[in-house]
Amino acid sequence: MSAAPIRRSQLLDQYNPWTANSNEADPWREAGRSKPLGLLYAEESCRRTLVGERRYYDRVEADPSAELDDVPAFLAHRL
Repeated sequence: MSAAPIRRSQLLDQYNPWTANSNEADPWREAGRSKPLGLLYAEESCRRTLVGERRYYDRVEADPSAELDDVPAFLAHRL
């Protein structure tokens, strides 16, 4: 999956996630617009990364002295 860059004109200019009620419906649906493909791609990419890294965190949480030989260096440093 890939997508074109996200243009500023494609974003929701009146939506502020810091002041929005978390129970509100999807702001994109309320605005009558669909999310740009680039934004969907970015969200999915972040989701895949978090899911992929979860197993390393689970291992360390279960056993803090676990070996980190197969963990990527940037992640081992954080663990």
